[in-house]
Amino acid sequence: MRSLSIKNRLILTILLAVIVSTSVIAFVAQMKSRDQLLNRLENSELPNLVQRVEEAVNGEISQMKALTKAIASNAFIASWVDNGEDAAGEKMLVKYLGDVAKANGLSNASYIDLNTAKYWNQEGFLRQLQNNDHDSWFFKFKQSGIEESASSYTNSDGSIDIFVNYQQVNGRGSSGVSKSFDEIAKFLTNFKIEQSGFVYLADQDGLVKVHRNRDYAEKKNIQDIYANIDKDKLFNKQNFAFQEVGDFVISTSYINSLGWYVIAEVPKSELYAGLDESRNYMLMMFVIVTILFVLISIVIGNRLVLPIKEMAVTFRELGEGEGDLTYKINENGAFEISELAKGFNAFVANIRTVVQDVKSTSTDIKNASENVYQDANASKVSLDKQRDEAHQVSVAINEMGSTIAEIANNAGVAAQTTNEATNMTAQAQIVVNESTATISHMADDMESVTSSIENLAKRSDSISGILDVIRGLSDQTNLLALNAAIEAARAGEHGQGFSVVADEVRNLAKKTNESTDEIHKMISELQDGSKMAVDSVHKSREQAILGLKATHKTNEVLSEIVINVQHISDLNMQIATATEEQSAVINEINIHVVNISDSTEQSAQASQNIESSTDSLKCMASSLDDLVKRFKS
Repeated sequence: MRSLSIKNRLILTILLAVIVSTSVIAFVAQMKSRDQLLNRLENSELPNLVQRVEEAVNGEISQMKALTKAIASNAFIASWVDNGEDAAGEKMLVKYLGDVAKANGLSNASYIDLNTAKYWNQEGFLRQLQNNDHDSWFFKFKQSGIEESASSYTNSDGSIDIFVNYQQVNGRGSSGVSKSFDEIAKFLTNFKIEQSGFVYLADQDGLVKVHRNRDYAEKKNIQDIYANIDKDKLFNKQNFAFQEVGDFVISTSYINSLGWYVIAEVPKSELYAGLDESRNYMLMMFVIVTILFVLISIVIGNRLVLPIKEMAVTFRELGEGEGDLTYKINENGAFEISELAKGFNAFVANIRTVVQDVKSTSTDIKNASENVYQDANASKVSLDKQRDEAHQVSVAINEMGSTIAEIANNAGVAAQTTNEATNMTAQAQIVVNESTATISHMADDMESVTSSIENLAKRSDSISGILDVIRGLSDQTNLLALNAAIEAARAGEHGQGFSVVADEVRNLAKKTNESTDEIHKMISELQDGSKMAVDSVHKSREQAILGLKATHKTNEVLSEIVINVQHISDLNMQIATATEEQSAVINEINIHVVNISDSTEQSAQASQNIESSTDSLKCMASSLDDLVKRFKS
């Protein structure tokens, strides 16, 4: 606790006060809400729910009781019994019972003569009841002396029937009706309280009669279902009883007409869900209020300790060498804070006077060192620039010398190359002249070939004429052979030999004619080929003439190239001579520039030494100035 600051102690105190007060309020409110909820459940909500079920069952039983009383007290039936029970009246009785059963949804409607124990229902006369195990219920009811009774019977299939009986204690009439309890059971099964709460029926001994779990009906007792239940408290024939058993709230309501109890079972968690929600809401509000008061306490604490924190900051700045000697603490406020501020302000005023004197002296030293440093720095910068420029000039001259040497070398190579080009051009001229002569001879040869092909074409034309003559002779021979064959046919047997000769001659003439046609076809193809060859040779000759002209022109161009190349070779030789002279001059200039660069380097080194000395002086002046600046005066 002692290690906490004043502000934190204040915040912690307020926070504890808020937590304790809100916790007490929340606890009291929660308990009050719980009491109100229990009171509402016990005196309002649960009684209304279970009594709704009790009223529904009572209403059903009351209706059945009214029917039994009406049947037993029916004047017609009483008169019919007194008058001997004739058959016509019996039919009317059976019809009456059937109408009552049908109109009211009954499974059975009956009438019993108390004097004779005769038993009728909607189906007719059944039997005369006997005092045995099967019919003992009637005699017990008759001897009991009570007017009404109600009971239930659970069938083998689990369904339930309700039986209501009535007897005229001082008369002869007795009646009974029964009705399926399935609708009531369905109503009970579907009846929900909250989310999973439900209702069921049990008799006055606690035996379950109707339950949504059919395995419980007629088998389970409520003491089997709830281990710590107070049966006497819940089963004392009151309109409503209430008890908390384990995780459940159990309430009961007595059904007078049946002697059973309506039992409601509701989980506590569902009944108290609203209370839990209210508790969660209160918890949330508790957290919000706590946070709000924490913030308020922080603000208040900050305001209370602000003057002390300001003094602490001022002392820390002075202690760390960054104090503001012009700053004065506000002397207004609480007495203790005011006295402390006055003493501090007087102390700072004395220190401010001393610091101002030191600051004035340090400023003069700093200004002087700044001036010397700036001059030395300017000299160094100028010498560095001069040294760099001299170095750049030297590099440029070296590069120029290399370039000039390279130009001279290239000029020599170019001169040699032009000489070689001149020789190659002369050789090309010789080749062109030879090509010109060759093309000229080729043109003359093509002219001779053209003449030869044309003569061949003319001779092939002569051959065609000869073939025409041969074809004519073949036709005449064929005609003569035909005439000879005709004459041989006329001569009969004497002309048979001649006829054979004529046939041979005709075949020979035919073959001759066919051969002539083939030769003529070949001659025609030869003539066409000759014509195409003549055309091709003419075109080749024209191309050769064009090539001849081109070679003449090429020869002229090569002659001009030889002249120009020779001129270029002369110029290259002149350039090579001039660049060699320039290279010698550049080498001499480079020597002088190197000497200048060395001198500049020595001057720059001296300037750097001066700059180092002035820089040391400047640092000392800056250190003194920084010491003074740590205090604002």
